[in-house]
Amino acid sequence: MKKMLSSWVMSLTWLVSLKAFSIPQDSALEETWRDWKMTHGKVYTEDEEASRRATWEKNLQMVEQHNREADEGKHTYWMKMNQFSDL
Repeated sequence: MKKMLSSWVMSLTWLVSLKAFSIPQDSALEETWRDWKMTHGKVYTEDEEASRRATWEKNLQMVEQHNREADEGKHTYWMKMNQFSDL
């Protein structure tokens, strides 16, 4: 019984730490999204918000991947997000 309780506590601790690790990433991305919308004056309907955000996130990943490759010398230019990154 004591061993089972110990395993349960360890599992719970692991899950809590995993969740705590994921929250800053999600909140940082959320903050970046809000800042980008504010910078570019973007306002969406409730129905439109999710699809625009998904497109923006896809473009953000593409820009970040490209820039990592540019840092490695695979490209001769760097990219950045702009007012069209949600399209």
